[in-house]
Amino acid sequence: MKKFLAMLVVAAMLASLGALTANAAVDASEWSPFGEVTAKYDADLSSKITLDGDVSDWQNGGFQKYEIDQYNLDAWVGEVDENWKIDMWFSADAEFLYIAFKIYDTDVQFSSDNGYDRDAFQIQLDFNGWAAETEAFYRAVFYSFGLQEDGTVDITVQCIEGDAASTVDYTMASDDEEEWREGHVKGATKKAEDGSGWYAEFAIAWQTLYNDISNKLTGSGEEVPAWTGGSDKVSLNMLVCYLDHATNEDGTDKGIQGAWGTSKELGSLSGGDGWAPEFAGMVLTLDGMTDVTIESTEAPTTEEKTEAPTTEEKTEEKTEAKTDAETEAKTDAPEGTTEGKSESSCNGIIGAGVIVAVLAMGACVVAKKKD
Repeated sequence: MKKFLAMLVVAAMLASLGALTANAAVDASEWSPFGEVTAKYDADLSSKITLDGDVSDWQNGGFQKYEIDQYNLDAWVGEVDENWKIDMWFSADAEFLYIAFKIYDTDVQFSSDNGYDRDAFQIQLDFNGWAAETEAFYRAVFYSFGLQEDGTVDITVQCIEGDAASTVDYTMASDDEEEWREGHVKGATKKAEDGSGWYAEFAIAWQTLYNDISNKLTGSGEEVPAWTGGSDKVSLNMLVCYLDHATNEDGTDKGIQGAWGTSKELGSLSGGDGWAPEFAGMVLTLDGMTDVTIESTEAPTTEEKTEAPTTEEKTEEKTEAKTDAETEAKTDAPEGTTEGKSESSCNGIIGAGVIVAVLAMGACVVAKKKD
């Protein structure tokens, strides 16, 4: 009887799994994918925008603001709160793609140096739509960074080598001794003084985006389309994600409470089918890009692939369940999603199979102790 009750507990847990992995706060009839984002090329952009973590120059400079919220975000952990949103701005010059945002999050946690192990922003970018889903991969390249206390933007780059999130392809960190970081990425983060959230401004070089996608295609045996230059329009399939942590009363990390991103269909991220760039829910189109020039050179990568930092390595006091640890490590993808696809993710998807296994093990342990 006790074992039967334990199985009922497991069943109840599994029944509630949908609440953990879908945006239950919004009815499907209210939800719609974000769609197209347009931005203008500006040859003098660097003289108008200062990358210092203060977005007032975007707010007051006539740039189009885009708002991402519960009505166009798809959750794979938790649900998007009705008061949570991201304000975003986009622009570009001949060298860089510029992105700025404010994240409305009243419980903000700083990530560790070079990491994104607390509140973190992620963006998947597919240069000119070249990394559409194939048998070899179903994700483009992810760029991830957290709010850091010193205001730096230290970007972790993943998914060049296939779709495995257990490896970091390379990092662009402020304390990196590699000279090549200069000219590839720049930016700053800042916590809002009124406690409403945090800001970030960053610029990533067109050359870097091209290099990363080219390396991904080449490594998978795919042909790299020719970049002839002189194009008036550049288009990027774009997936914007956020990993939201909560704080305990004693100030320690409570673990990840929500993870959500843009998608073409509500529930596709929790189901594991929404990670292909063409299914990402946002398309960024920039006009007037005739001055962009790109060389066929490769971005530096680490000689040895390094494991993505796990929760246990970064937080000594944490003894949480495997699900939280693996989510923060950005490693697990839903198992059994699509045949031939990788079972690991670039951006912290909690594997449904892992969750089920952990829940079942916990229930069985309880039953055994009672017996």
